[in-house]
Amino acid sequence: MLDLLIRAVLATAAAGAVSGLGAVPLLFVSDVPPRTYSGLLGFSGGVMLGMATLVLLPRSIADGSPPAVLGGLAAGATFVMLMELALPHLEPHFGAQTYDPGLRDALLLVAAIAIHNIPEGLAMGLGYATGQEGVGPKLVAAVAFQNIPEGLAVALPLRRNGVSPVAAVVFAAVSGLTEVIGAVVGVVCARFIEALLPFGLALAAGALIYVMADQLIPEAHDTDRGMLPAWGATAGIALVLALGWIFGISE
Repeated sequence: MLDLLIRAVLATAAAGAVSGLGAVPLLFVSDVPPRTYSGLLGFSGGVMLGMATLVLLPRSIADGSPPAVLGGLAAGATFVMLMELALPHLEPHFGAQTYDPGLRDALLLVAAIAIHNIPEGLAMGLGYATGQEGVGPKLVAAVAFQNIPEGLAVALPLRRNGVSPVAAVVFAAVSGLTEVIGAVVGVVCARFIEALLPFGLALAAGALIYVMADQLIPEAHDTDRGMLPAWGATAGIALVLALGWIFGISE
């Protein structure tokens, strides 16, 4: 199991660090057009939806009972909801309305996204724990692409509050590294209690669907009322499908 855990942690850390890549443009510019940002938010939501419905849930359904699948799905959504209720001051997490004038609010945004990266890490760790070739790398690749706009969401308010470009990139990268926590939990729990794997896969799916539906897509439309969020979401789902073909996964 140690070898599996090391591979999952290293891959998850790499995907999390990609969040810093999303902030790199802010080394050269101080802002991003709202339409571009809304499309990126839609893309991020599409990747989350694709991961949940095309990767995590099919494997949960194949290996688990209906109560395990439905219970996990509900538990994942409930976990995120309770986290929002417990930390209401961290809302909203994305979108133009998050750019408050205070640095404290920008730092709270970093904390919020860092916390919400844990379900993504859980999904990647469980992907490796399935033991099915290609599943873990596929999820890692999908999350890495999704982390680009998420890194921008971290860095942009920091830059608007006077944080240096380099520091904003570092904050973005570090926020993504919290995914490693979820990956460790996923691998350890699934390997020691194999029966938990279908439940855990559905839980990760439920958490991703909730974040997508509650935050990313609505706030993408709040940022721009045009069609870019919808096209971005479609592109995100297409990416997950394409990665499935690349890694030889048919589901």
